[in-house]
Amino acid sequence: MGYSQIQRSPSDASYLHDQLATSALSRFEARVQQHPERVALIFQSERLTFGELNARANQLAHYLKTLDVAPETYVAICLERSLAMVVGILGILKAGGVYVPLDPRYPRDRTLFMLEDANARILITQESLAAICHEHAEQVICLDSDWTRTVSQFSNENLSNQIDGYNLAYIIYTSGSSGLPKGVMITHNCLSHYLKSMKDALGITASDVYLHTASFAFSSSVRQLMLPLAHGAAVTIASTEQILNPLLLFAQIKQQHVTVMDVVPSYWRNLTHVLAALPGEERSELIDNDLRLIVSASEALLSDVPATWSTELKPELTLRNMYGQTETTGIVSTYLIANADTTNNPVISIGTPITNMQFHILDDFEPVSDGGTGQLYVSGPGLGRGYLNQPALTAERFIPNPFSDVAGDRLYTTGDLARYLPTGDAAYVGRADEQVKVRGYRVELREIEATLTQHPAVCEAVVLARGETGEQRLVGYVVAQDDVTVGELNNHLRVRLPEYMVPSTIMMLDEFPLTANGKVDRRALPAPDHRSLRTTIEYFAPRNRTEDMLASIFADVLQLRSVGIHDNFFELGGQSLLGMQILSRVRESVGVELVLQTFFEAPTVAQLCERIDAAKNTGVELMPERIPRIAGEE
Repeated sequence: MGYSQIQRSPSDASYLHDQLATSALSRFEARVQQHPERVALIFQSERLTFGELNARANQLAHYLKTLDVAPETYVAICLERSLAMVVGILGILKAGGVYVPLDPRYPRDRTLFMLEDANARILITQESLAAICHEHAEQVICLDSDWTRTVSQFSNENLSNQIDGYNLAYIIYTSGSSGLPKGVMITHNCLSHYLKSMKDALGITASDVYLHTASFAFSSSVRQLMLPLAHGAAVTIASTEQILNPLLLFAQIKQQHVTVMDVVPSYWRNLTHVLAALPGEERSELIDNDLRLIVSASEALLSDVPATWSTELKPELTLRNMYGQTETTGIVSTYLIANADTTNNPVISIGTPITNMQFHILDDFEPVSDGGTGQLYVSGPGLGRGYLNQPALTAERFIPNPFSDVAGDRLYTTGDLARYLPTGDAAYVGRADEQVKVRGYRVELREIEATLTQHPAVCEAVVLARGETGEQRLVGYVVAQDDVTVGELNNHLRVRLPEYMVPSTIMMLDEFPLTANGKVDRRALPAPDHRSLRTTIEYFAPRNRTEDMLASIFADVLQLRSVGIHDNFFELGGQSLLGMQILSRVRESVGVELVLQTFFEAPTVAQLCERIDAAKNTGVELMPERIPRIAGEE
């Protein structure tokens, strides 16, 4: 059977049985027994050894057992980036429960929906976040205030493991086309298979230090956390400040001897821009570190990004591209990037499946001919159980596998278009539906459209992702009644959707262009220009050399013809990743080091100019008091 029919990784029935018989927890606890004094977790100045981490997770697990946590018990967890977040996740798993991660930066309405949908009666959180959703949980455990007086009193010994491989390990919510997020259910068998296969694919060993940058509410966090811990490697958790500042991040990479870095392509591109713009000596100092591997996932990877590393930054690094979904536990395939890929191919291949996973590229459920494009389906032990409380959607996306004689075997409908290359590797072509990736985040456009139409003044709404691959931005189009403003619609969205799902631009139209059969002609919707993006009624030109320099940088990075000194960076379509580029260019042009928080406090050219003048006069680096999250992942 050729690649045009099925692409299968090396598989062995006995190997599969053995790997599924060993749970993620057993792997972790085996590492604890082997090397209890080895460092497992690092966050800022704090460290936990494998023995200490295991003991704390056991204490929490024993406490959770007194609250009747058992297999299939959903336990929500909402914590800031910290060691406590990892203790919480392991504690829930050890108690046999199902962890449901909630990002503390989600709008309150979204968090409440997830809590209600999962019917999570127990919430693990911290005092500063408890008020967000405490009324929807029967029991709230604040790890910062409840630990000493309650949790620490319990045994730190391992619990007897009575978890069945078919029990759920976690539920992670993703954007939903119905207008509401959907919970993806992943079993212990899925997780166990994933950890073993990814260890083989990436060559993770106990000597590695894996950098954790993802939100704990995304599937990439499972890879960045559970993969190294299950195989005896250390995890260093980047702070939000480090994630937002490439210089701080690479200083952390060097200081903590990080060997593996896991990034979203759009974020990787910005890191590359910032590092490449540094003076040679400073750049060399930062990248003279222990990094051996950079892996990319969550959106299409354009070849110019790894090309920069292969030729200019650190040629000896191993670079890998990866492909997968939350529904397939995170990653289905990997591809080792060679130097030839960075010169001959505009988009890097997604490679071949990891152990025991299979690709099927089909056209009307028939295998495509060699080189033909079709819909990509995935089968194998990494497929999750389905969607929480949505049996119809589960049946639609997880279908019987016609290529298998194993009872109950399924195909997952990815919605992606792909084709096989002559090498047998798969190439990502695009989407067959309206799902998009923006900054690595998976976004269902219909969810944003449904949220827009919830506003009483909105008659119709359409949302598109516009721009080149890797640089796409969301644009909303609205036909409204009454006198509603773009600002009011933005506020309506921001209290209901995560920041990454709020369009950078909303255009008000009198009516939508229609196709011959009366449907909205999405291709005919106008592209935004500098006039539709300008947020002030009147254009104000730069008044001095610094403002002129900043206005030019803003316009260049935002791809606009002109920017006035009072136009708001974010309302012009700016976001944190683009802000990183601007700060790098400001540093290069005027020698002033600003942090990204400056943009949230001074988002116009005029305001930013004042900050630059203040920094020049005082000679003091502007440091943040609080910094919001930016990086995204599937």
